[in-house]
Amino acid sequence: YARNGAVALLMLALLAAIGLWWLLGRSGHGRWVGFALLALVVVELAPVPPWRWHDVLPTTAHRWLAERPGPMRIMDCAEPSLGALSVTDLMPHPTAVLGIFSRRAIDPRRERRVWTDPEMWDPVRPLSDCAEPGLGPKLAALGYSHLVVRADYRLRDLVPRDGLVLLRRFDDADVFSVEAPKATVFMGEIEGLSWRSGTAERSFRWVGERGRFEVINGARSTVRAVLEIELFAFHRPRPTDVFLDGVELASAVVTPEPERFVWGPVDLPPGVSRLELVPRGDPLVPADILGTQDTRAITIGVGEWVWRVLDRVGAGSEPTR
Repeated sequence: YARNGAVALLMLALLAAIGLWWLLGRSGHGRWVGFALLALVVVELAPVPPWRWHDVLPTTAHRWLAERPGPMRIMDCAEPSLGALSVTDLMPHPTAVLGIFSRRAIDPRRERRVWTDPEMWDPVRPLSDCAEPGLGPKLAALGYSHLVVRADYRLRDLVPRDGLVLLRRFDDADVFSVEAPKATVFMGEIEGLSWRSGTAERSFRWVGERGRFEVINGARSTVRAVLEIELFAFHRPRPTDVFLDGVELASAVVTPEPERFVWGPVDLPPGVSRLELVPRGDPLVPADILGTQDTRAITIGVGEWVWRVLDRVGAGSEPTR
């Protein structure tokens, strides 16, 4: 439709120009008609009165960042929509919004995405939400320098502040500078989990039949790491199997009380590995058990997680998120 509209408007503009040229070439009333029509076009297209003007950028924070000199790369905490996506084209600095994908770099020799070369990092690598554990180090690893949290963002109060410095607070959005050190190992794309819920002190996401996580090692070599993750089950204890790249990593019984599990150490090659949480048994629906309006089919909840990279086997660990 856009291409057809562009062609149609171009044809109309050419026809109007031909008609105006013909009228101005005539004498008497024809020339005055041409001038009158030209004046009418000017009045119609002029942006008056001034109170009808509006900025195409959605918030004061976006306008403030647009006026700042670069280079910078911005993550905009906005629910995926056509309006949010348009911001990525309007901002003078590279900007991404939640859930927007782009072409990924693939290493054809290992069929792994390339994360070791900063020039090949995906500039709009999607985040599941801006309340994800370890947000600051992850943004730093992905090359983002600033974060915009809009006032109407559903999880605004849940955004973790570790590694983020508040630069400006506006009525419609907050601007943060990403000051965290780059994470060596962190979670990438997440599948099979429902939307995030909780409070400012604690947030979590429910797993359906199984949860899938990308585990990204941004180093140029294999690292040994340990995963610490908080899990709890809905309604009853649930045995859960954990797989890393299709190989069983651990098996645990997840109870309704939140518990922190430690799995590893594991050797992670450069690039992307696959972590799967596979709860046993059929998911349960809260509406059927508690009489609520929640019709999601859920099994276990996932709270905080952290990857700890070991300097060497048997040595202490360096926390990364």
